[in-house]
Amino acid sequence: MTLKDNCKPRSDVIFLSRSAGEAGKYDKFVQELKALGCSAVMISGGVSVVEDVEKAVNATKRPIRGVLQASMILRDRNLPSMNFDDWQAATDPKVKGTWNLHEVLLKENQTMDFFIVFSSWSGLVGQPGQMNYASGNTFLDAFVQYRHSQGLTGAVVDVGVVDDVGYVSQNARLLDFFCMTSTHILYEQDILDALQLLMTRSLITLDNARGEKEVGIGRGRRAFVNKAQLALGLRSTQPLSAQNNRTTWRRDPRMALFAHENLDVNQAPSSIGVDSLVAIELRNWFRQTLGCDSMTILEILGSDSLLSLGKRSANMLKSKYASDVMTGKEHVQEYMNTKMP
Repeated sequence: MTLKDNCKPRSDVIFLSRSAGEAGKYDKFVQELKALGCSAVMISGGVSVVEDVEKAVNATKRPIRGVLQASMILRDRNLPSMNFDDWQAATDPKVKGTWNLHEVLLKENQTMDFFIVFSSWSGLVGQPGQMNYASGNTFLDAFVQYRHSQGLTGAVVDVGVVDDVGYVSQNARLLDFFCMTSTHILYEQDILDALQLLMTRSLITLDNARGEKEVGIGRGRRAFVNKAQLALGLRSTQPLSAQNNRTTWRRDPRMALFAHENLDVNQAPSSIGVDSLVAIELRNWFRQTLGCDSMTILEILGSDSLLSLGKRSANMLKSKYASDVMTGKEHVQEYMNTKMP
């Protein structure tokens, strides 16, 4: 895929960006589009401001046939030092901005061939200091599913580290850091190829509308597969077991590759290899992830099935929170206490 492949003659390409009004910054790019027969319309503004979105949508008299939403602002902070302004700065372009595009285009009765949003694999596996940014990206992944549920086109690309274009390419120290951690590095052509694929997957099909694939994970259930979501670069240049592999997600169990198997939740933990050492890890996981502080090793080992163990943890959470009469702020603080080390 190249710019020439997708820039049709006598078409408008509208750019909404905070830097669109900077004189001379994009002159060469605009000239290239013009040589291909396209008209570039530069709108200075922010996607988080609905009036700016309306201005961009109304900048052409032609029907709008596609959207590429690639806005990003970083305000990296550890959670204790992150204030509300930091949170909003990183999430608004992705959450409020994407919703503005969705709402304004619906109001204008625009029927699009594609609506592609740029997310990040930080929304899938996390990244230290980026809770705000990761949350915005997680919203984008879910937003595409929402678009499909409404019978609308939508696709999302979860982008990793890109070498030759974008934010990381302009920060040499950051690029060196990712290279040293064995992170797989992408290039511009990888992004263009992904866009070309997702343009064909933005349309609603029976598969991605249901979110199902012919892979069983339990009695009467299927694995969720969204063909309109594509993750790029979520792999390492070194084996996960290598000592010099320092990718942030190397110990994330979701990154392990296992064959798809039917999971019988009626099996006892002891029958599938859960011994006392594994039970300690499970107990810690229940406490740190779910806040089930009273879960014991004996309860895990003595449980007659995985299903009953899950029900036991659910009952713990009910007894812990359901009868509380705390205010909303106190609930948040109580929940955060379970998450903080």
